Amino acid sequence: MLASCIKEDDIKFHKLEDMSVSVGPTTVINAVVSVENSSRRNVRVSDAAFRVTDRENNEIGTVTVPGQLRIPKRSTTSIAVPIRIRLSNPLLGLGLLSDMEKNAKRLYVTGDVVVRAGLLKKKIKIKDMPLSEFMSIFTGEK
Repeated sequence: MLASCIKEDDIKFHKLEDMSVSVGPTTVINAVVSVENSSRRNVRVSDAAFRVTDRENNEIGTVTVPGQLRIPKRSTTSIAVPIRIRLSNPLLGLGLLSDMEKNAKRLYVTGDVVVRAGLLKKKIKIKDMPLSEFMSIFTGEK
């Protein structure tokens, strides 16, 4: 139903422009991402919540994006994305994150996000997607 308003390739993530990290019980990453919306509809993204696991389905941590992200129609813009990360085992999590390029292929993402375009809304579910593939959505790298 959402496909009648926008096509998958209408939304393109161009690059990560800036990032700051605040470490604590919950790590907060404030990222600024360049994103293009070539559709005729404003797009809103909300309720993004994901679980990161290893191959044996042991939880490494959770990732959430609070609030709602707005991507204006027919524009290329920079949007601030506040990412909250809670590690189940901080030492293991930090060890895995220290060599992200190697470990991203061994970690998996499961969760969902709500996307709205015009009056339509769709919950997009992700199940056991390799973290490397998940990250390539935003970096454009395969």
